[in-house]
Amino acid sequence: MLTKITQALISEISKYGDARDIEMHLSFEEDLKMNEYKMNDLLEILEEEFSVELLQYSNDFIKVNDLVSFIRESVK
Repeated sequence: MLTKITQALISEISKYGDARDIEMHLSFEEDLKMNEYKMNDLLEILEEEFSVELLQYSNDFIKVNDLVSFIRESVK
């Protein structure tokens, strides 16, 4: 569920195809063409959705998997 929600939000914000097209190995900057503003929008929404602090770690999220793994570990 966490992964699907995150993929859907990334797809919506990045305009990169459908949520099913958002694969874990894709990079936010190079593959998804997400700039700092889009990334901050994504992280703010995910912070509310999962009640976890993300913005302060934004530079750590290079690939989709980095973000999903961080959220998964934080909500345990």
